[in-house]
Amino acid sequence: MSGCRHVLVLDADQLSTLAVVRSLGRSGCAVTAAAASPHAIAFYSRYAGQHLIYPDPLQQHGAFLEWLTNTLTNHRFDLVIPVTDRSIVPILTIRDALEVLSPIAIAPNPVMHQALSKCRMHSLAREAGLHVPESWIIKAPATLEAIAPQNGFPLVVKAERSLAWLDGYGQTLETRYVTDRATLKDIWARYALYGDVLVQSRVTGHGVGLGLLARDGLLVNCFQYRRLHEVPLTGGGSAYRVSETLDPVLEEQATQLVRQLRWHGAMMLEFKYDPYAKMYWFIEANGRFWGGLPLALAAGVDFPRHLLALYQNQSVSQSAYSVGVRGRNLERDIDWTRSAVRHADIPTTRIVSDALKLVLPREHIDSFSIDDPRPLASEVRRIGCRLIDAVRRRKRLSASNARENELRKNPQQIRSCLQQAQRLVLVCSGNIMRSAFAEAYLEKLFSSQPGGPAIISAGLDAQPGRLADPIARNIAQDHKLSLEDHRARALTMLELTENDVIFVMERTQVAEATKRYPAHASRIYLLTALNPSLPIDIADPNGEGPATCQTIFHQIIDALEPVIDCITHQRQRLP
Repeated sequence: MSGCRHVLVLDADQLSTLAVVRSLGRSGCAVTAAAASPHAIAFYSRYAGQHLIYPDPLQQHGAFLEWLTNTLTNHRFDLVIPVTDRSIVPILTIRDALEVLSPIAIAPNPVMHQALSKCRMHSLAREAGLHVPESWIIKAPATLEAIAPQNGFPLVVKAERSLAWLDGYGQTLETRYVTDRATLKDIWARYALYGDVLVQSRVTGHGVGLGLLARDGLLVNCFQYRRLHEVPLTGGGSAYRVSETLDPVLEEQATQLVRQLRWHGAMMLEFKYDPYAKMYWFIEANGRFWGGLPLALAAGVDFPRHLLALYQNQSVSQSAYSVGVRGRNLERDIDWTRSAVRHADIPTTRIVSDALKLVLPREHIDSFSIDDPRPLASEVRRIGCRLIDAVRRRKRLSASNARENELRKNPQQIRSCLQQAQRLVLVCSGNIMRSAFAEAYLEKLFSSQPGGPAIISAGLDAQPGRLADPIARNIAQDHKLSLEDHRARALTMLELTENDVIFVMERTQVAEATKRYPAHASRIYLLTALNPSLPIDIADPNGEGPATCQTIFHQIIDALEPVIDCITHQRQRLP
């Protein structure tokens, strides 16, 4: 392409990024792909001339921006293309400084902030004349009481943004479906931490995507496709799609919305098409490249090349494309198939038929290209490793279940270990909710009892230094505890000894901790093991509201009581 020399493409772990890398590489650009993972799928492409690793923006927001600043200072790029919100949102905070070094393919900040806001896009869509579901933008808890949906529950709950940062860490905020007012209040309380909350009536129909490119509010290219498989089944990312003839009605709606927003760059609009009412419901917008991008390229619409032309002030016009071309995200579609097999409403004939279509000539796999086969090989290896790991996890879980059942019947081994314990290690996933609360509860109790064991908590997958969850901090205060000074620890940071007793929250964590620390397997127990009246697992409340968290924390207290009794009784017997 004329004037194209060197492009930096971020988020190389995404299949949509692989499509960007291939497109620009075939156009003659030198492409540098960058990601937070050394195993990013776009790194395997022949068109990725260089590979760069950066700090994960979800965990190291500041370090990522420092890396990007240094990279653009030391290397000249004609364009930087962020592909996901993980990189787009942090870049917006220092965009002016970065664009002194290199142009960045993001819509202007005021426009981009509107596109990132589900509440604002809902309002703009309504103003542009699009059909939107019955909706409420909730700013305060009192407003929840005013919600009176015409069609009742279920309702759809969306956070202001799909991805938001709190206390320096990024959090994915998924669309939730609620079936009662109590759950609605609980989820609202969680999502309200990040801004306004959009509540909508649920609409039915099949998913339709409209990928587009716009120049300063003028629609210049678009591509329509229908979602055949979504993960999860209730609605989510597309796993399998087919290109469709561009509907003039949908094109006009997109034209109006793009003009209203004054959009510049790539965007995907998501709709639900009601075949009975013959109308499109606007669902949401993504102001970036989207998951179904590989299908657009397979059908003949080269959005990445056109985006580059847009930023080089070259002309771009509507592309003719093939209808009936199908594309699938192989790994995600396997997940869809596994879910569909367990779902009574999806006929087996459809599941088998869709799987067999994989060999047809108009079928495409997102990761595969005849001139670039290595990404598919990488994906197949990853799928194989996932399946092997799943089998191994099931075996470990089965062994763990048998052991836990035996311990519940005969808990003397746990009591004996507790009587000798010099330290209790409380473990969950992230060490920002369950184990943090359990540590604070025991610390307060044993602080007034000399000779008690040391108490510490950690997480199997913790991000070291992360603050306790804000809802967990609030609930801890209700129990006259403080998590304000808590910082997450990874279990790997602890030097386990033979005098430690390790309590975990779930059976899967027993299996995982045993795998990682086989020398300590005999001293790893479920926290509920001494209280068989409780559920076996203490579920992870991360992402849930205060009511759910409060329930979980009461379970933790109930699970700790027999542990406390055992330790206290032993200490009282000592001379």
